Amino acid sequence: MRAQSRYQASAKAYHHYRAARVALLSLVLMLAGTMATITPHAETPAPAPQRHADATTSIPVNANNLPSATPPRVAAATGTATPTTYPTATPSTTPTVHATTGAAAATVTVTPNPAPVPVPAPHIAGPENHPRIATRPAGTPVTGTIDPLPSRHPDVTIPPMANTPLITRADVARGIQYTSWWHGEYATTESDLTLAQTIVPLGANWIAPIVTCYSQTITDTTINCAGEKTPTDADLTHLIAKAHTLGLKVMLKPHIDLSNDPSHWRGQISMATSADWALWFSNYQVFITHYAALAQTTGAEMFAVGTELEGTSGHVAEWRAVVAAVRRVYTGPITYASNHGEEVSVNWWDALDFIGVDAYYPLTSVANPTVAQLKAAWAPAVTMLGNLSTKYGKPILFTEVGYQSQAGANITPWNVTSNVLDVQEQANCYTALLEVFRDLPWWRGVFWWSATPNRNQGGLTDMDFTPINKPAQDVLRLYYGGIGPVSTPSPISGRHP
Repeated sequence: MRAQSRYQASAKAYHHYRAARVALLSLVLMLAGTMATITPHAETPAPAPQRHADATTSIPVNANNLPSATPPRVAAATGTATPTTYPTATPSTTPTVHATTGAAAATVTVTPNPAPVPVPAPHIAGPENHPRIATRPAGTPVTGTIDPLPSRHPDVTIPPMANTPLITRADVARGIQYTSWWHGEYATTESDLTLAQTIVPLGANWIAPIVTCYSQTITDTTINCAGEKTPTDADLTHLIAKAHTLGLKVMLKPHIDLSNDPSHWRGQISMATSADWALWFSNYQVFITHYAALAQTTGAEMFAVGTELEGTSGHVAEWRAVVAAVRRVYTGPITYASNHGEEVSVNWWDALDFIGVDAYYPLTSVANPTVAQLKAAWAPAVTMLGNLSTKYGKPILFTEVGYQSQAGANITPWNVTSNVLDVQEQANCYTALLEVFRDLPWWRGVFWWSATPNRNQGGLTDMDFTPINKPAQDVLRLYYGGIGPVSTPSPISGRHP
């Protein structure tokens, strides 16, 4: 089902890794029970500011950061915004927020903001009033230089790169998705070390951490963010602060997955009645503005208002209301991560700052194609995306794309079932994409799916999406200007055993 399988594959590998760690820890603790003392767990993270909602410490605020805000709720009848306050939590409880809009009760469970603060003056919707984004009238060809992706931390020095990057443009995001489906993991020492020792040496300058909340089925109007598979606000606050200390910019990217509907995925979310649609969008607005407010508080440099919700994106008025609500609490640039194929049907790109695409386009019909074959296969998508950029006067950002280390990864990138190891096809797919897009003036970069908080992920026998510890990692080092040995740009030949 398009995107469904890639998340299931990544999550499955990830939970196997966690289960192994838990089993090993249990054995160690059992053996240690006969000893006088027990050595503390090596992954216990050092204290960090605002790790918990009731913490009294605060995160140092950069002069370029704007004040945080709690998300407003927009009344369906009048469109006016009223502040929503999230209650202070204790370490042992998770609060539930109940939002009522009109006659229908809309219930969403969320983790709290560290502290409620007044909502600032509303941001005027539309990028034409955004101080950091270059704009042009719809229909104007996008040529020349478009403003770089903004830095809200100009005092942070990006670590030096050992290799000269093949991507030399300052306005292109050299990104990677950073993923966890477990609360607490983003705040571990292992996560901190993965950022410092694995992500930064790639030459990456952006990460896109995901936070996943859950509906039970495609017709469920509720969104639950309180389960153990959802990173907490404290986790995200720690992760974003750590990324900033390393010179990485952050695009926060909330997801919705289905907890009890294995035959469907988020792109098929759809309601049966207009009342259910109103309730779903009311719940969604509470959900997404909560994380937009968190992005504002933490200084995240970009925010995604949604991800692959193609069953909902035809509801134009409702999505414009969502975008307006996000802009009231978040003042950075925003995008929507459309599924490949969905991008041409979204007709509210004018309300956003970037056209976001999860670019899992099928390429050739053969396994293990050459880089030249893959580059040629991108031609139709390049034409379509260039026309889309011209139509709306907006640059294109690949908010997500990835390839498994399997034969045929390029044929159906969202789900490969060959079970034939081929780390070289993955590397060739990386090379082809970066070669094709790196100099296109309307392209603003890519976030690769994905890396987890684990320095030992991937490897030459791994068939999942991660590029870490595989030839694809060398490709990223080459184009991103990372540290360490790199491969030649194109073509890369041969298949790794």
